[in-house]
Amino acid sequence: MALRRKERPLTPEELREKLTTQNSPHWFRIEPLCALASNGVGEKQLLSLSATTDKELLVICLLDAGDHLSDRMVEIMAKWKERYFNIAWRPVLVFEQKYLFLKNQRFFERFKHISAFSVLPIYLDPEGAWFRHFEVIQGPKILFLNQGRLIFSKPLRENFAEEMKGIEDKLQETFRLDDPGMPLPTVEPTELNGPVDHLTLGCRELEQHGHWMISEGSIATDDSQASVSFKFSGNKVRLIATTHPKAREATKVQIFLNDQPLPANISGEHIHMNDKGQAVMEINRNAGVYELIDSETPLNGTLKVKIVNGVENPVIIYELRVT
Repeated sequence: MALRRKERPLTPEELREKLTTQNSPHWFRIEPLCALASNGVGEKQLLSLSATTDKELLVICLLDAGDHLSDRMVEIMAKWKERYFNIAWRPVLVFEQKYLFLKNQRFFERFKHISAFSVLPIYLDPEGAWFRHFEVIQGPKILFLNQGRLIFSKPLRENFAEEMKGIEDKLQETFRLDDPGMPLPTVEPTELNGPVDHLTLGCRELEQHGHWMISEGSIATDDSQASVSFKFSGNKVRLIATTHPKAREATKVQIFLNDQPLPANISGEHIHMNDKGQAVMEINRNAGVYELIDSETPLNGTLKVKIVNGVENPVIIYELRVT
């Protein structure tokens, strides 16, 4: 059996050449993001994007192209930019080139519209200097730079929604450094506060068994016998899940399409078939968010998700995106 050759990361020069070819995306910024430079006493100093941004607060998200929390971070940054449009700050998304996502069409489809409409700038860190310097092991990680100096950094993994609420509080505190009396929008807590609405989730019809709640397009349950079914008519579907904060161990779920095991071309990479021929996934409580479904072709019929392993392991359907 032939061994698969491991591809090396591209050099900055090779990357620039690749990005200027006819078939490469044109929407990445390829100028250096930031530089690490000595201040003369042996201490590393972080330099901002350019001289014009020295007085801006930079909120930099170091993201993993293969991590589904990165999708959520992008959505949150877009909301923050709209919410704080009249304040001098700049959100920046950074991906490390080692993930070789230049060849990943799904990555382009997920993120290209952001830069195309200039909502958020996307940068590459071809040499991985920022990811190494800030010890990004499993992204995402968020950084605040004020006048080119690091004032806050935090990895985002556990209790993501709760952590982002605290980070937005920190963002507002930072805005007030130069103007303590600045009025800012109230940050509303994220709560599971209403019944499931199938239109909000983007499907044609929804049928639920057990107790489900919804918040910003995510549905959650603490009912160990709960199940939920989504009906589609020729839609491509992306379904992402994570364990509920109350879960004590990995959550096991079964997934069916029209009461049959999932076809191989639509199931997520972590799904496996058990000895009964059922599609089963274990959602590890310490490993963040899992992709259950990412269909390459439109789906017709009913997609059902069922919890199978007990009272102490509820689950959240983190995102249901229909196109």
